[in-house]
Amino acid sequence: MILMHKINTETNENKYYSLHIQPDLFGHWSLMRYFGRIGKNGQLKVDSFESEEEARELYDKLEASKKSRGYFEV
Repeated sequence: MILMHKINTETNENKYYSLHIQPDLFGHWSLMRYFGRIGKNGQLKVDSFESEEEARELYDKLEASKKSRGYFEV
């Protein structure tokens, strides 16, 4: 699991983005993404995969993308 923030006072950006991989009850793997403004209820997106490796591949890709856009790990 990773929790990242993007804070920029000049542009009023106060965002969070969290990634979490976990197995489901049916033998698949879920990549759960939580995101929104810090201090507010955010959104949840869940992607299902056949294997943990597939979920990890998207996890790594999203983590790198967010860090390149100014998010930092908390």
